[in-house]
Amino acid sequence: DQVVLHNGLMWAGPRTDDTTGEPIGCLVSYQDIDRISDYVMNNYDYLDDFDRPVHSYIEDNLLAPSDTDEAFEEFNSAYQGTLARAEKIATEREEERAAILLPKIEKMMNDLKQLLDEPYRSFALKSRRMQQQDQRISTNGSTEHPLVRFEVAFVDTLLSPFVIAPSKIRKNTLAEIAQTINRNLSLLITSNFVSLEFLSFEDPFELALKTHFSAKFNNDLESLFEMMVSQCIGFPFFVETPVMTRINDKFFSLVEKGQLISGLAHLVDNDLSFLFAGDITIGVTSYWDRAANPAALARDIWFDALILEGEEDDQQFRTAAHTTTTSMLLEAEQSDDSTAELTSSP
Repeated sequence: DQVVLHNGLMWAGPRTDDTTGEPIGCLVSYQDIDRISDYVMNNYDYLDDFDRPVHSYIEDNLLAPSDTDEAFEEFNSAYQGTLARAEKIATEREEERAAILLPKIEKMMNDLKQLLDEPYRSFALKSRRMQQQDQRISTNGSTEHPLVRFEVAFVDTLLSPFVIAPSKIRKNTLAEIAQTINRNLSLLITSNFVSLEFLSFEDPFELALKTHFSAKFNNDLESLFEMMVSQCIGFPFFVETPVMTRINDKFFSLVEKGQLISGLAHLVDNDLSFLFAGDITIGVTSYWDRAANPAALARDIWFDALILEGEEDDQQFRTAAHTTTTSMLLEAEQSDDSTAELTSSP
């Protein structure tokens, strides 16, 4: 038996010594961790003997030899030796593969850079050299390890197949990729999306959007993509999180159609509830200190109010903003009334 883990396969079934036939246990799987925790809580008598049930579980349930037994040391040594040899072989193969592919990838990137418009050359192809243990991606049904990943997510999507097999790239394909990159990045400037000039100072909802997002990318195209990467802090880099991939075809389609508020909402998974629960409250200023959890309340009200029928459009978000503001004000009034009743009670 085997159990599939995030970084490969580990034996989960009981193992036996090839010579003696005696059980030598198995490796601990993720499934065993919860069981060990329950076993410990149910079987220890004194805090100073807290770790004994862990050993007991491993010996009794996983059929591993006792940690005082020579067989345990032999088993552990054999496993560590096998693991070290496997890692050494994998590293050597990775180095051999990199020696062949990296020069081709570098040439592809240099050729592409020359086809990009000048304003975008400095950041559109920002990349990181990936290691073997990093996230793999699926291409044409097979799983491959990309040696390079690009920080601009839609560029990474365009180039990933050719990073894995750079010899497949053709001049016309490279020209088409450059055209797509230039068109998408130019669109974000000509539409005033990055400058946020389409948002007014007079409308409270638009002012809140302008204040929040101008602090994120401040009329700078590169900062927009840096914002998306920074939201992935805490995840292994380039794990295919929704955050990393929100600047995608759908996003560019919204911007191209002039649905720029919808485009901003798309960057945060349509969740603009923070505008109503943070420092920018669109007129609601006295409620938040008394609310137990205003962020959760605002999120619930926002998604109840947001009715998306078909493709998103700006009016749907404007309507949701108006409904959420009204509901939050009503909640504030009700909270004030409850506080007044408690204060006046004997």
